[in-house]
Amino acid sequence: MRNGTRDLRFRLFFSIAGAVAQFERDVIQQRTLEGLAGAQAAGKKAGPKVQVNAQWSAIRPQIASGEISIGQAGRNRS
Repeated sequence: MRNGTRDLRFRLFFSIAGAVAQFERDVIQQRTLEGLAGAQAAGKKAGPKVQVNAQWSAIRPQIASGEISIGQAGRNRS
């Protein structure tokens, strides 16, 4: 069975280790937000780039003019 002194040392150690881990998490979060803000200021967009294929290029003007709806375009997709 452990005595009280040893348990207190473990508690102190884990409290300090937890505080350091929380500090690191906060630093990472702050750097991430700063990086995203910098990218946004530079005009960059986050996320995957949209891939436009030839079929979409042909259908897009029809949707814009109102000839077909987006739902119809999806159903007619081959």
